[in-house]
Parts: sequence; structure tokens; C-alpha cells
Amino acid sequence: MLTKQERGDVEEEFKAVLAGQENPRGMFTVIFGTESQPLLLDLPLGLSSADAYAARVVGYCLRSRWSLQPALLELLLVYLVATKGIGKFAAILERVRKGEDPNPSPYECSWMTTDRPFFDRSDLRERARTLIESGGRPLLRVAASPESFGRTYSRIFLEHLEGSTTRDARVLAAEVSAGNGPSYQAVDLADTIGSQLGVSEPVPGTTGSSYPAAIARWILRQIMAQEGQWIIVLDGFGQAGLNPEVRLTIEALASMIPKGQFRKRVRMVLLDYPHTLPSVTASDFLEEVLPPAATVRREDLEPCIRDWDAKRRTEGRSGLPAAELLDLAQGMIERAPLDGKARLESLNQDLVKLLELP
Repeated sequence: MLTKQERGDVEEEFKAVLAGQENPRGMFTVIFGTESQPLLLDLPLGLSSADAYAARVVGYCLRSRWSLQPALLELLLVYLVATKGIGKFAAILERVRKGEDPNPSPYECSWMTTDRPFFDRSDLRERARTLIESGGRPLLRVAASPESFGRTYSRIFLEHLEGSTTRDARVLAAEVSAGNGPSYQAVDLADTIGSQLGVSEPVPGTTGSSYPAAIARWILRQIMAQEGQWIIVLDGFGQAGLNPEVRLTIEALASMIPKGQFRKRVRMVLLDYPHTLPSVTASDFLEEVLPPAATVRREDLEPCIRDWDAKRRTEGRSGLPAAELLDLAQGMIERAPLDGKARLESLNQDLVKLLELP
């Protein structure tokens, strides 16, 4: 709805407005009317500075998108333009009224960074979009097999989306290395999440049948105290021998996230987690099955190669005819091993070499 620069400008002007108010919360009823109540419930009680209020409120408006009519961002901009006389936002206000988003879709990118191509996984792209942009299914399970590819890329792609989605999604990643399942504790999971959030609240130290649920509630409480949307990505938790207490903690998280306010702000992605999740309905889950490496075809490489060619053209270099682009992709496929990790490494290296061409 806003570019990064525009968001900073709106927050700065809104901060200046709030700075002169003894009770900033009272302003939200004036600006948003009947829609102010859900917003107030989303704001932590400990907020005190105009900076914090402005960032939270603008973030809430952006997450809401065009789900309401008029959109919350439209109401805020109307207040700043019409009531406060900040005319420089008039053009942005008109664009928001038309439902236009100036930002390119981050879900369509074929190169996640300058050196990491993204094999075309349309299933993951669409599921990531649904997971982040919609509150319909807040859980995603990515099924893998020894022959499949893309488990690590799934996490990296979600991290690539950080800060570039409409909902300010941030990733909290936890991984259990192969063979470490029996020694990994529920408190380790809480510590990993807490350290990424920068929180200092002690992790619950009790044990017993209610301990996994207590750990899950602690994790969600820390997340809800932060701004924006958060995606918990768990990798390696499906391995044999995983500590039962950890599995119960994951089950507790999966059952809590689809409920109440958690559903609006928290998502969870389980990579290669084949176990059932009691108390979770199928309607809360998205599923993706990773394909074997042997199935990567020329068509999967073409988006990366077309993006590479477009990048050359924007830099003033000559592009290649469409037929030559297809030949490049076909040559990579023919040189690569037939399956396994070696196939993926070969294709990845060939694509990266394109970027190194003068």
C-alpha cells in the first residue's frame, strides 16, 4: 500500500501529531471511528512514546490492507490530509482509494538475492502468499522425502520475504540437527525464539504434563508483544527420536495459533514434519509436497534465466533472443546429474555463473 519511503514519511508526520497529545489512544477513535476498538486491542498497554504509537498504528493499517471499506490507511491519510493539512499525502490517499499497491510482488522473484536463484516452485509461492496475506490458514506443512529438494530453500524464501510483504512478516527459525532430536529440549525451542526476539523474560522452569502448553504460551506472548506478523519456521523436528516434550510443545503451538488474536499475527511452517497434530483441523493447514530433484526441468530454470536477461537489459547490455535463452536452460539440464543433491548443486552453480558474466 505504501513504499518503504512513504511509510517512513507517514509515520514521521503521524508521530508529530501524536506527540502533542496527552492521550494518544483517544485520537484513534476520532480517526478510525468504530474500527478503533480492534486496533486498541492490538496495541500493547506499555506503549508510551509517539514513535511507538505511530509505528504500531501504521503497521496495523498496512496489515489490514483493503479488508475494510474504507481502508484503515485511507482513514488515517484523510485525517492527515484534510484535518492536519498535510497536502503531500494527497496523491497517496488517492492511490489508496483506488486500491493500487506501488510495490512489486515479492512472491514472484526468481532471484532471492544477487547470488541465489530460486527454482520455480509455484506451489510454495502461492502457499506463502496465502499464509502471509490471508488469515484463513495460519499453518503450513511442507512434506519432504530423501529424494526431494527445496526444504532449506523454503525457509530461505520466507526469509527473503521479510519486510517486503504487505504485512511486515518476520521469520523466527529453529532447527534441530540430524540425530540431536533426543537431546533437544522444549526450553531450547523457547530460548531460540526468545533470543531472536531480543526478550529477557525468563522461560518457564516447571515441568510436568502442562509444561509444553506453558512453553507454547510463553513463545506466543513474546511474539504478540512485538510489532508486525511473525512466522515460526521449524526444521528438523520431524526426525525420529525427537524428545516427546518438544513434540507436545509443537502440537500446543499448532492448536493455539489458529485461535483468537494469534491467528491475526502468528504463522507456523513445519518443514518435513510427518506427525499428526491433534486438535488442529484440516481447514487450518496448507500443505506442500516437495518434488524429487530428478523432476527439475528446463521450464523450472527459465524464470531465472529470463530475469537474468532482463537485468542485463536494464544495465544497458544487449539481451539474448528467446531461443538462446531456452538453449541456455536446456544445456544446464543436460550437464546436470540426473538426480540428488548433485543435480541441484550443478544447476545452481550454472545459474550463478550467469551473474558473473561481464
